[in-house]
Parts: sequence; structure tokens; C-alpha cells
Amino acid sequence: MIWGVRYVAPRLLLSVGFFWTAFKITAQSFFVSKILSNFMAVAFSSVWATPKFIASALNSAEPQVLVLISACGIAGFFLAVKLFRSIRGMVAEGNFSAVLSKSR
Repeated sequence: MIWGVRYVAPRLLLSVGFFWTAFKITAQSFFVSKILSNFMAVAFSSVWATPKFIASALNSAEPQVLVLISACGIAGFFLAVKLFRSIRGMVAEGNFSAVLSKSR
């Protein structure tokens, strides 16, 4: 429980905060539902259509949106790496099984 409060909760809150900010700014710049419907139509058409759609969308985006998307992606990657290292360390030390047995 303490591990979750000390390690998982702050990283989870930061990730949610970054994604919320990205989605909020994106929603102000674009008509989000139309983008999602277009993406779903492209995603089910072929495997190679999805990367082309994403590249086309990024090429036509405003520079501020590109910077925000990049920052959120980099921050999300680093938070995921930190969380993975914490979990790997707990498993290596044997603390993870103790945490799981206490939660039951």
C-alpha cells in the first residue's frame, strides 16, 4: 500500500496530468470527434494506412501542438521507464510477492 502511494500514485497523476493537458489543447485546436471517426475508418482499412494517417496529421498540425505532443510522449516514456524499474526492483528483491499477498 505504501509502495503504491509513494511510487505509483505520483507517476500516475503526472501521466494523467500530461495526457489531460494534451487532450485539452488538442480539443481546442481540432474537431476531435471527426478526427477519431476518420482515424477509426483508416485504422480498419489497412495496416499501412494508419502510419500514413498519423504522419499526415502531424505534418498539418500547428507547431505548438507538435511540441506538446512530443513533450507528452517523452514524459510518458520516462514515467513508464521509472515505473518499470521500480517494479523490476521489487520483483528482484522479493517485495512484490509480499505486497500481493498483503492485498488479498
